[in-house]
Amino acid sequence: MGGECVGMGNSENGIIYHDFGSRRCDYPQKGGLQQRYREDWRRFYVIQLHQYLSVKRSGRLGSQAEGDMIRDLLAVYWEEILASGVLAGMGLFEKIRMFHDIQIDFPFIEVPAPEGFIPFRG
Repeated sequence: MGGECVGMGNSENGIIYHDFGSRRCDYPQKGGLQQRYREDWRRFYVIQLHQYLSVKRSGRLGSQAEGDMIRDLLAVYWEEILASGVLAGMGLFEKIRMFHDIQIDFPFIEVPAPEGFIPFRG
């Protein structure tokens, strides 16, 4: 379900965008409820992606595979949030606060520099 609801890609200028229209989502179909879940997912994703990137030295995704892995991990957390029903009756600012408060244990791999290699930060 998670991977079916979210699409991610890079535009020509490197900005990450989300394609919700081309994928099937199993969200409730009552009125604007599906759109609200999409907006909530987008907020959750952007907040958590920012938290992930803020602890990386480069501050950006290194590859499409890394982006896919982070998206899939966040989708698992998102499914758990939806299944819990905790969003029902929450206002926008409560949701945003909750999305910021969620601590995700992101996997990090730091590749050590080879001996004699002088790292360059540009």
